[in-house]
Amino acid sequence: MKQIIVLYLFIMISCLSYSQVAGKQVIISNASSNSIFDHIELKTLDPESGYGNRPDGKIDCIKGNTWIFNIEKPIYVRFSANSDGNWIDQLIDIFPGDSVSYKIEFVEETDLSHSSKKFRKEYRMLFSGKNAANYNYNYDVITFHSDTNYYNRPWFKYGMDLMEYREGILAAYESDKKFLSNYNAEHHLSDAFYRYQLDRIKNEYIVSLYSPFCRNYNLSIPESYFDNMEIVEDGTYAYYKALQVKYVNSQPRDFDSTYQYIIQNAPKKLHEYLITYLIEVFAWRKIAVPSLENIKKEIQNPVYLARIEENEDKLKEYFKVSIDDYPQEGKLFSDYLLENTYLRSYENTQKITLKELLNKYQNKAIYIDIWASWCVPCRKNIIGSVASRKYFEEKKDEIVQIYLSIDGSIQDWLDASKEDGVIKNQYLIDKGYDSAFYQVLRNSGNGIPRYILLDKEHNIELLNAPRSVERERMGFEDLKKSIDKMLENSK
Repeated sequence: MKQIIVLYLFIMISCLSYSQVAGKQVIISNASSNSIFDHIELKTLDPESGYGNRPDGKIDCIKGNTWIFNIEKPIYVRFSANSDGNWIDQLIDIFPGDSVSYKIEFVEETDLSHSSKKFRKEYRMLFSGKNAANYNYNYDVITFHSDTNYYNRPWFKYGMDLMEYREGILAAYESDKKFLSNYNAEHHLSDAFYRYQLDRIKNEYIVSLYSPFCRNYNLSIPESYFDNMEIVEDGTYAYYKALQVKYVNSQPRDFDSTYQYIIQNAPKKLHEYLITYLIEVFAWRKIAVPSLENIKKEIQNPVYLARIEENEDKLKEYFKVSIDDYPQEGKLFSDYLLENTYLRSYENTQKITLKELLNKYQNKAIYIDIWASWCVPCRKNIIGSVASRKYFEEKKDEIVQIYLSIDGSIQDWLDASKEDGVIKNQYLIDKGYDSAFYQVLRNSGNGIPRYILLDKEHNIELLNAPRSVERERMGFEDLKKSIDKMLENSK
């Protein structure tokens, strides 16, 4: 009898152990009979970056674009592929225990008649199976945002009433919550995924509420401005971005005061993360960090310590860069940036300085497009800029368009330039993303895609110029008006 009981317990424990492991296993299988993509890449993304776009790992497929792996908690990933002008780029949240299959579905075709390829086709992965709705949600919500002028939500401008701005932000917040609720009713998201997305949406809108204070440090926070808007600890990139804007980006650009603000106001368990991020921000801004060695002694988490040490050489180099070297509208680029930014030409591989490049266009205005092969919005804008290319050709005696890539790979830059048909006036910035030129731009405005307009004397007319592609806000029509007005005033 005892032997039977022992055998029974052994079987029960074995089954329990299996169910726990199986519950963490994720299966994503390819159900397409004829996939045009030989290889689809699956990369995990680091949520602590705050943008959710920094790869921190790769999951290899077992065969034929099928994946089987185990995870302990939800992960945020990017599926991507590019084959002969056909491409996929999807961001997805994966939960332990998911089992789905997918088929490749055609989305749209873009005219590339100006380039070496005639057309470029966009595809998506359409999922079915357990929790398939979770996988399809991110793509569908992006489509919803596109269809509802998501990018026309309020943008804070100096002098704008903060409570009026808040009302516009909250209206967009309610719209996103309603879409999530309706999507759930129709497609049946898992309960865990629904709560996860609800928290993410809230954190994204907290980021929007803090946005005005990240540029205007003297603004006073109205009473009730942040009512019912506490950051939700959900582990998503939006959670970390909300922490960044609250405790670092919205504070004055003084290291000691921001450091003390973190110590006095942030939960203790977040101190090391936020201090590490603060140091990274100062490295990006090319501003010295006082007492760095002493601060390193306080960091116990080896991951954060490695990130600080990774930036240490950059910090030492950046100490040479004065705050006066940050670009300002109405002024030339600083001598430091002009003479220490090296560019490689696509056409002849020759390396020249930014100063030498601008000197080639004496008495001509310049429109600079800063991009990278891995930046999907950048490349969509380049491909879609048909009207602007015609405009620049008509105005070639007065203005020129140049492309500056921040790619880390020369081959990726060469291939993307050729594929997208932008070989003329095409340059690669030496050190790319880590170059002083890009980092001072990134911390005095936006990342990429980024556009700068210089007048005929090469003073900065617009540090964040409108895009050259047709869109309702900050698109080609706005760019054309800005250029025409600038050229008229120069006569």
